[in-house]
Parts: sequence; C-alpha cells; structure tokens
Amino acid sequence: MIKLMAIYYQPQEGEKFDEEYYVKKHMPFAKKILPGIVRTYFAKGMPTPAGDKPPVVGIGIFVWEDMELFKQAMSSPEIPKIHADLPNYCTCKLELVAFLVEEV
Repeated sequence: MIKLMAIYYQPQEGEKFDEEYYVKKHMPFAKKILPGIVRTYFAKGMPTPAGDKPPVVGIGIFVWEDMELFKQAMSSPEIPKIHADLPNYCTCKLELVAFLVEEV
C-alpha cells in the first residue's frame, strides 16, 4: 500500500490553512480526479501538552493499493488541477511525503 501525506505546517503571520475547504472540497476533488485512490484521511494537529499550537495543523493522507496505481496518479494530466486549487485553502508551508506501507 502507498500513502501520500500532505503535511501542512502552522501558518505564519499573513498565511492561511483553511481546514474546512481542504477536508470538504480539496480532498474529495483529488480523490475524484486522480486514479486509484482508495481511501483518504485527515489528521488534525493537536496542541502540545503545554497548550502550545501544534507545529503541523493537519495532514492529508491519500491511499493507493499498489505502486503502479500511485505512479499513474502522480503522472496524471489532472495534477495541474490539484496544484491550481492550492491557493484556495493554503498559503502556508507544505510538504508531500510518500510511504510504502507494510503491515507487520
């Protein structure tokens, strides 16, 4: 199984991350137009035990069953549409990290 994680860092002054837009519009949009996504999750950052803001406000998780489907999605002609939606919900730091996941 392949998991792509879109990691959104705490917005700095003048930056934004619109969680509602991301969860209700962007993630379903990506799942609809990119081939092979079987599940999506959103992990919301929580305050530290001391009550400080979390360094990460959220992680979008997209799941594919195998590497071939993941490669098809990452080379899809729909990718520019995904990128074009970014300003609608995020101007903060973002990192994409892919994982090959095996159950142990």
